[in-house]
Amino acid sequence: YDDSGIVKIPDNIIDDNLRNRIQATLNLVGLQKHPPRVGTLVWAEASDRRYELRIKAWAEAVETNSKYANADQSIREIMLPLIKIIVINQGFWSIWMQVFHEFPEVQRGLLEEFTGTNTQFFQHLYT
Repeated sequence: YDDSGIVKIPDNIIDDNLRNRIQATLNLVGLQKHPPRVGTLVWAEASDRRYELRIKAWAEAVETNSKYANADQSIREIMLPLIKIIVINQGFWSIWMQVFHEFPEVQRGLLEEFTGTNTQFFQHLYT
């Protein structure tokens, strides 16, 4: 994700086949769509509002991350279950995982909350 919550292909992907597969996946699920300018005809007629929800989730995750970062440990212990509830109800798990990349305890909490997630890709959080 970039700072606006839009998914980008990492610059370090140099394999063209992999880059094309990633791009095809992003196109398929619409993760690179930029929202049309608010108030325009295109915006008014848009039926796909996932990008708005994704950008809203990004902003909420960034704000929550800031509060979490500035909280003492006792407040963080209260916030973590609330963060889990937000993500369970709102979705956008990957946004919250990205925004909280500096807080492995939050990432572990989210991994444990979403059963079926392949944790082998997140072993670095448990070492």
